[in-house]
Amino acid sequence: MKTSRRITSVASLLIFTVIFTANSVSAISLLGINDDTDQLELFDSDGSGGSTILLEDVPDEIEDLVYAGNNTYYGIQSYNYGKNADKSSQLYKFVMNGALTSVSFEQVGNAFSATDIDSVEYIDGFLYTMDNKKDEFIKLDVDGTVTERTSVKGTGITKVEGMAYKDGMLYVSDTKNDGQRTTSTSRWDADSSLFTIEIASLSVDYIGQIGFGQVEALTFVGDSLYGTSDIHNTLFQVDLATGTGSRVSDWGSDIEGIAGYAQPGVVPEPGTILLLGAGLIGLLAVHRKRVK
Repeated sequence: MKTSRRITSVASLLIFTVIFTANSVSAISLLGINDDTDQLELFDSDGSGGSTILLEDVPDEIEDLVYAGNNTYYGIQSYNYGKNADKSSQLYKFVMNGALTSVSFEQVGNAFSATDIDSVEYIDGFLYTMDNKKDEFIKLDVDGTVTERTSVKGTGITKVEGMAYKDGMLYVSDTKNDGQRTTSTSRWDADSSLFTIEIASLSVDYIGQIGFGQVEALTFVGDSLYGTSDIHNTLFQVDLATGTGSRVSDWGSDIEGIAGYAQPGVVPEPGTILLLGAGLIGLLAVHRKRVK
């Protein structure tokens, strides 16, 4: 009887450990460009504000970042201020190993005609972005060549600074003319808007007000949409139905272009979890029959 109870206890503990691990261990962290310091950083997955600097001296004015598979990320350098603002933009590629001990970047192709680019997304082998000066939705090859330009004038979109793609839908944050200038910050401390762009038809729909100003980055982590607010230095999660953001944590710096990063080997595959759990339960059942 003592042996039976001991095996029962051990099996129950192992099953609990597997289930607990599957639900409590996060394999997702966030990569982001720190626009204040021009650094590529890895941020804690809980949004606590802790970060690890992966790369210093990132090219200036890269205000976006997107994951494209195979440890490869893309960002676009674009200027939008001053009388001599550059009317061209440049694509960059960042490559890192799985352990993030080696990170490099390179310029991709030639500069292309576009100004005031603050966002980029990777979809089915192509990059999508927005020229906020000309109000054009742009499709790029990964070699930096522009393949399509579509005007979004009259759709309600004015200044896109965040992009995130999920199930055929592109979610974008619009930060222009949606609030009042404040004397304390001298910035548009505004409630940014959330729109969707249906990729197949390029139809635009307004979802709602996010509840945070200067939303300059969006990314999906699994089925959850996250964003950062420059003016509030906040990481938040977005309700896809209403567009409303709920605070996750304060970050304390100007984070651009967040992108999810899956840490290898942290979370077991769902199939492995089920097999291990089923095996333990079966082992326990066999032992009980033998005891009887």
